[in-house]
This record gives sequence, C-alpha cells and structure tokens, in this order.
Amino acid sequence: MKLSVYHFTDLPRSYAVLQFEEGEEGKVLDALKSRSKEGTRGLIDFITNVLGSGVRGVSIAFGTLNYRGHDLDMAYLRIELEDDREYVLEVYRDSAMINSNTGALEALEDIKKLMHALCPNLKEPRRPTLVGF
Repeated sequence: MKLSVYHFTDLPRSYAVLQFEEGEEGKVLDALKSRSKEGTRGLIDFITNVLGSGVRGVSIAFGTLNYRGHDLDMAYLRIELEDDREYVLEVYRDSAMINSNTGALEALEDIKKLMHALCPNLKEPRRPTLVGF
C-alpha cells in the first residue's frame, strides 16, 4: 500500500490517502464487511485491541459512491476513542481516505496498525509521505 499523511500544523487534524497496490484491491473493504457481520460489539472489541483504547463510539455503513459517473463500492467507518482520538475512514476497493484529529505521526501509526490488523498481507508502505501545512 502507498500512504500519504497530511498534517495541519495550526490545527489538530490529519488527512491521509491510502492507495492499495496490485493484489490488495478490495481486501480491506471485504475485511470490513466480514468484521461487520459480528455486529458493533465485535467491531468495538477489535478496534480496542488494535488501537489500545476503549471505544466511545463506532459507526459503520456500506454503500455506493457515484464519482464522475462511476459507481464505487465503499465503506464508511467512524471511530471515536476514549482517549479522544477520532478517525473517519472512507474505504473503496482501490483506495481509502482517512481524517483524524491527531498529528501526522500518530495517524500514520494508527492507520498502519488498523490496516494490517484487517488485512495482515498488506504490504508495508515503502516510504510513507508526511506533509505539514
């Protein structure tokens, strides 16, 4: 996977773009669909274990995004943790967008943990891009 994280220095926000590589397409989306079958309780336990904090709130939804006339399967995952970290993920077959209220390094580490817990066979990002504004 390719991962770029953008951080806004005067505001506690980060934005990440994740591009899945050949052979990785659809795996995270499928893993989220599989995890959601356990219900929110199973998802909460999974997130708590991976990110090391209790979950205050979680929501997950699946649907379709129509982008420039093309329908794209997607998942929406919102995570609010007891330690006040928040993540909003939009996951597509080929990519994902993540917004967080953390700095770039914390977002980078949490995203990598979450992605690898969902799909252990994902390639480690070669050189994640970190950009501050």
